[in-house]
Amino acid sequence: MNKVLRYIIYILVSYIVIIFLFSSFVSIISNDKKFYLLSNPDNKDFMNNLITYAKSEGIKLKVQYADDLEILDYLKEDNVYDGVWMSNSIWLYMLNDVKVINSKSISINPVVMGVKKSKAESLNFTNKDIYNKDIMSAIKNKKLKYIMSSVTKTNTGLTAYLGFLNSLAGSPEILTSDMLK
Repeated sequence: MNKVLRYIIYILVSYIVIIFLFSSFVSIISNDKKFYLLSNPDNKDFMNNLITYAKSEGIKLKVQYADDLEILDYLKEDNVYDGVWMSNSIWLYMLNDVKVINSKSISINPVVMGVKKSKAESLNFTNKDIYNKDIMSAIKNKKLKYIMSSVTKTNTGLTAYLGFLNSLAGSPEILTSDMLK
């Protein structure tokens, strides 16, 4: 199965899981069927479908948008939300489960690295799957200069950083702090 088809199937399955999770939340809320959702703007692509579903079920869905780090601030305060939909669950772990009752990962978003075609060809990155170890090797051998977005302020930077740490640790299923020593 090619990568594009796998990605499309993955998006469709993610959408079904989102609707399922939303339905589960609805079953535990009060009889007036209101649902207050705090969401990252990255999720706007799915929101029309979620709003349509909510209307079909007689649910008054109110959505407030904030970036993931802003969401953390809102959750640390006394704000009450029925659900939170972040673009990356890694930020939720910073809350130490203070207000998180249940968390489910519903999708995995790839980090895409842009390289000029001529450079990618010279690194032999065009005719095979590329892994973090390949990128790190090219950087280490000074064949590739690499910059990335902030690790502490962006999902892309954080995800890339964790991916590199995972590769350096031998690609374990779970990366632990002991592996980073």
